[in-house]
Amino acid sequence: MTPVSITLFLPNGEPMGLRVIEISGHTLTGLVVPRILFHEFKNRDEYKRTGVYILVGANDDTSDITLYVGEADPAGPRLEAHIKNKDFWSYAIIFTAQGNGMNKAHVQHLESRLHTLAANAKKCTLDNGNSPTLPTLKESQKAEAEGYLNDILLCLPILGADYFSLPPKKTQTTVEFSISARGITAFGYESTKGFIVQKGSQAAKTTAKIRTLVKNTRDRLVKQSVLVDKGGAYELQQDYEFNSPSLAGACMIGGQCNGRKMWKTKDGKTLKQIQDARG
Repeated sequence: MTPVSITLFLPNGEPMGLRVIEISGHTLTGLVVPRILFHEFKNRDEYKRTGVYILVGANDDTSDITLYVGEADPAGPRLEAHIKNKDFWSYAIIFTAQGNGMNKAHVQHLESRLHTLAANAKKCTLDNGNSPTLPTLKESQKAEAEGYLNDILLCLPILGADYFSLPPKKTQTTVEFSISARGITAFGYESTKGFIVQKGSQAAKTTAKIRTLVKNTRDRLVKQSVLVDKGGAYELQQDYEFNSPSLAGACMIGGQCNGRKMWKTKDGKTLKQIQDARG
């Protein structure tokens, strides 16, 4: 990876207020706008720019994340309309470009690509009624739009909105683990954001004394066909990244799990032992 300098600016000095993110040497500008502070956004230049935006909200009952991906020229009035016609979101993330760098074709491309990435990652529920289609772009326009997309995908995790990326693949140095309990076996490995369970792993169909978070996560994965009923057990249909080894293990075995102790290598070393050996 190439080193990069990213600036996060707080116009009001509030950590959870308006936030502006920019990449040094790039024209992209990202802006996080809490719904309650939308009136402040109306006074900013980004309100009048062409942009792609993401509405983000959490389900009150399950804490699952719901997203809506959209585009507009200009972005501000469309977002203002969503205050009236969409209740689920608590904040919006808007991406525009300084000057006139981002046009209508760019944001249509970005809307479609972001929607597809979120649908494939399956880390959230999408509120879009239809899947936005890719516009027909000249080769140069497509390259420009993909450049903006790369910048957006770099910024989103920093803003706490990493709902668009697939789990990183194994490398030659990756340490693999497995867990066997309650009649199932699952396989996985660590990641910088938690723990990745591999495609083909099994998950128990029944549960025993699980936390609400585990139940809600399992229910969502079944609903999204990430976990598919194969008769005696569920089977994971894609590599999936969980926030922690314990959540990953609990979702697979359908019971309580200390992930650092239950995930083990082929020679019986626990994840805890591997982690502790690193110093």
